Amino acid sequence: MVIHLHSGNLDGGVEGLLTLLARQKVADRFWLTHEGPLAQRLRSLEGIHLERIAPTPRWSRPWTLGRARRDLTRRLEAVVPRSTPASASASAVASASAPLKVVAHGAWMLATLGPVLAKHPRVELILALHDVPNERHWVERRARRVRPSWIAANSRVTAEAARHLWGAGVPIALLPPPTVPLPPAALALRDDPDARAERRREWGAAPSDLILLAACRPDPIKGLGTVIEALARLEAPDPPLHAPTVRFWWAGAPHRPQEHREAQRLERLARSHGLLDRGQVRFLGPRQDIPHLLALADLLVQPNLGPEGYGLSFVEALRLGRPVLTTPLGAARDHLDDSCAFWVAPGDPAAIAAVLEQLRHNRSMLARATAQARLRGQEPRFDPHHLLSLWRDLRPRP
Repeated sequence: MVIHLHSGNLDGGVEGLLTLLARQKVADRFWLTHEGPLAQRLRSLEGIHLERIAPTPRWSRPWTLGRARRDLTRRLEAVVPRSTPASASASAVASASAPLKVVAHGAWMLATLGPVLAKHPRVELILALHDVPNERHWVERRARRVRPSWIAANSRVTAEAARHLWGAGVPIALLPPPTVPLPPAALALRDDPDARAERRREWGAAPSDLILLAACRPDPIKGLGTVIEALARLEAPDPPLHAPTVRFWWAGAPHRPQEHREAQRLERLARSHGLLDRGQVRFLGPRQDIPHLLALADLLVQPNLGPEGYGLSFVEALRLGRPVLTTPLGAARDHLDDSCAFWVAPGDPAAIAAVLEQLRHNRSMLARATAQARLRGQEPRFDPHHLLSLWRDLRPRP
């Protein structure tokens, strides 16, 4: 039996992963500490066992930690009691002796509820790391005190940081997240120039326009502000009625307080340059049709200001045959190379503007990168069925 333990208070890559595991029948047991979009989606699926750890643990309210840990202990005892009654049958004894795999998603979960799991003799505690751990953050400092059975890291960058924190004594295996299987409608839209041109017109964009797409939460580390600043630096089309326009679409929504502040800053920035009034920047909000948006766009943009643990949006773009404009930080180098990526320095809107100016006037350059992205996206390591099988198996691999 496998239980996935997560907070569920946000709606990002981890929540998308758990939803996919549930929909693909890879996992069916989830214990969450928060009520949110993930809990709502899981409840709508058949055959899913969802439980809430109560109360919601908050480090700022220590009494909630103790009560939540006691609730977790009670739930564990109902699934894998520490001792088996003497009158139990042989099959019951064998079943009870099998370890319960509990996947704690993220350092916060390991620090918060991991102490209970690590002490249980019949629990195999797996730490699933989806971000590069920061040893200077208080969450990671507390999490490193808990020793998991092994760590599932989403990339080599994450694995190296985890090894530094937890030491060589904890096995670490690479376990990348699978992407959602591509909708046939998105593939058909990508491959039909007439339909694609018509849909772009419906969105107020000409077939010749250069459309940039970002699909992420407004975390300041994503560097979305530098994209807006780059658009403001571009020369006006000359003549304006015939030259292609560069447009930036952002699909995503804030969750954390700093993300709300960043979203407001992005809107102010775009408005101050007149990009919203001209329709060059569009804030689309949360979307469930990212593959369709990628099919309409020409380029995924996410010029990160710091290292990212995996970069799921990069893989989604490659699988749709879309090149990426980003910075050479974190796991981006694991997925991308010079044939399908346009590299810029972090926090450099002038460099982004220079690349966009080239692409606007040199469509053959974009076409070559698009072809290479499509080839790279077909590599077996990105195959969602293969990655789903690894998540179903859940055992450490070298």
